[in-house]
Amino acid sequence: MSAQRAYLGTILDAMISGRRATESQMRGPSRRARLTRTRAEATVARSLSEPATRRIDAEQSQGMLAVMRRLTQAAHVLRLEVQDERPRQPLPQLKPLATGIDEVLSSVEVALRARPDEVETAATRALPDLRARYMAFTREAAEAHPEEGLIAELDEIVDAANSLASIAGLRRGPAADAGRSQAEDASLLHS
Repeated sequence: MSAQRAYLGTILDAMISGRRATESQMRGPSRRARLTRTRAEATVARSLSEPATRRIDAEQSQGMLAVMRRLTQAAHVLRLEVQDERPRQPLPQLKPLATGIDEVLSSVEVALRARPDEVETAATRALPDLRARYMAFTREAAEAHPEEGLIAELDEIVDAANSLASIAGLRRGPAADAGRSQAEDASLLHS
């Protein structure tokens, strides 16, 4: 999961700054994300061939892999955008959403690595409301005229991150966005 977070983070940082991402900047994170996903798929397949008492949860693991594919495919589409030669406007309005996505994916990673006695603690960790942050971004970014494809891929990433959290047993808590800055609060409330 950390490789996917790093890959997506590199892409979102380029979008926020408006700078073009070079192939050399993207090659490493993309390769690590692909290798991690391939290893995860092999691990799940190997586990599912084991006796039932030693298998991982088939529904959860297959669900995670499917959602990870969706997340990675959306990231690839955005990668093409940030590597395009044409000039683009910075999207600083994307920062709260990008931070929230990273927080959710980090929480999923922690939950997946948790020992059985730590799972309950991971599940009670408050998650940011990505859908609210996405909606705030779409309102704020309207003046910058982001491409419709960009908006659609970000929506897919938000949906995938929320799905991963759900599959991992994580829920958004009442204090989820308590750590937001006042500026982020204002941007989420701004219409």
